[in-house]
Amino acid sequence: MNYEHLLPSYRSRFLFLQDQLSSLSRVQELDLGLHLGCKEGVFDRMLASYVGDLTVTDASAAALQLAMGRNKGIFNLRYIPQGEEQLPFAEGSFDVVVVSELLDVGMEPGRVVSEISRVLIPGGWVLLAFRSKDFPFTYDPINRLWQLARTRSKREYGIQQGAYGFGHAALPSVQQLEQLLEQEGLELVSIHSLGGWLVGLVEMYWTSILIDILKTNQWKWVTASKGRRASVTDAPSFVWLIDAILWLDDLWSGMLRQSVGKGMVVRKSRREG
Repeated sequence: MNYEHLLPSYRSRFLFLQDQLSSLSRVQELDLGLHLGCKEGVFDRMLASYVGDLTVTDASAAALQLAMGRNKGIFNLRYIPQGEEQLPFAEGSFDVVVVSELLDVGMEPGRVVSEISRVLIPGGWVLLAFRSKDFPFTYDPINRLWQLARTRSKREYGIQQGAYGFGHAALPSVQQLEQLLEQEGLELVSIHSLGGWLVGLVEMYWTSILIDILKTNQWKWVTASKGRRASVTDAPSFVWLIDAILWLDDLWSGMLRQSVGKGMVVRKSRREG
């Protein structure tokens, strides 16, 4: 059971990736997939249910061990260590690449985009999710006020909580990623807001404490059965409460620019050069 589904920002990212993979798998064969920056493997079962074989990698050996334990027995999953500067795969190896949290990959964003373009087949797809630099005030008022008052010489955050929790010192902007994608010949097909003002208000500052509790107890909640294909979801039965919050959030702030996270659907041109 994955209780991180009870965090609206996590749930919105999960649903974005699930919906996009479901749509892509109906129009194109996704034989080989890659998940970059898996952390503890909380997305891997769902991702593996939409591709023939899923390769998962992370810069942290400890994270890979946790992910393998969580998803033990899923036959179309394989875990391998990630290189520091280059992914250990040949050019054109994958039909789809998923980055469920850009800042957790262990490379700077420009390098990540370059490596994704290299290992992706022509006509392949990228699903990219990341914490938004343009987050709503309700999510992290302290750091938003800091940014309004700071000089350019000061760091981007005032406290490493909220939008800058979990050790993140800087957040990418949509404009920055659009430029990086264009430089590598990748087309931005669509962009999605993942969690608005209501999600920000619900999660403000306390989520890092809950994540620590969940990670401490995650081995108690590993329920994979040996030798089977991944199930689409392992969410608690009452996750519909979180889905109701997301629906209200979209109704309230769907037209606003600010969001806790962003999701991008990207495609590589079928013609190289």
